Amino acid sequence: MSDFAIHPYEGAGGIRLGMTPEQVRDLLKSEFTTFFKSPTSEMPTDAFRTLGLHVCYKKPGVCNAIEFHPKSNPLLHGRKLMGEPASKAIAVIGEFDLSPKIEYSGLTSDVLGINLYIPDLDESSEAPVKAVLIFEKGYYGGKKK
Repeated sequence: MSDFAIHPYEGAGGIRLGMTPEQVRDLLKSEFTTFFKSPTSEMPTDAFRTLGLHVCYKKPGVCNAIEFHPKSNPLLHGRKLMGEPASKAIAVIGEFDLSPKIEYSGLTSDVLGINLYIPDLDESSEAPVKAVLIFEKGYYGGKKK
C-alpha cells in the first residue's frame, strides 16, 4: 500500500495539482489506463490501479483532482482516512474544518479541498471511507481563490 501525504489544495505525495499527465506518469512510474469519467468529461482520467488512485485532468491538460481508492493510503497530517469508520474520519476532518458539508454519502471540506466518499453513511456512522478525493479550488463549481 502506498502512502500519500495530503497537502490541501496542492496535491498528495509527489503529485501536484496543475501537473500535466506526462509529469504525473513520469513521477509515478506505474502502469495506467486512461478513461473518461463521464460522457461530458472534457479530458481523460488516468487510472493507476496497482497504486489505487485516479488522476483527473481538466483543459488545457493539467491535474485538477486526485482520487484515492482502498489500495492507497492518503494521510492528512499523518492521519489515516481510507477505510476508517466515518465517525473517526469525520472527526479528523473536523480538527481542521469546523463546518464540513456532510451528506448521505460522505463529506466535503472546502477548507481542505477534500471529499470523503462514504456510501453507507446514511445507514451507519461506522460505515468505512471508500474513496478520498483531493481537489483544486473551484472544483465543485465555486469560485477559485
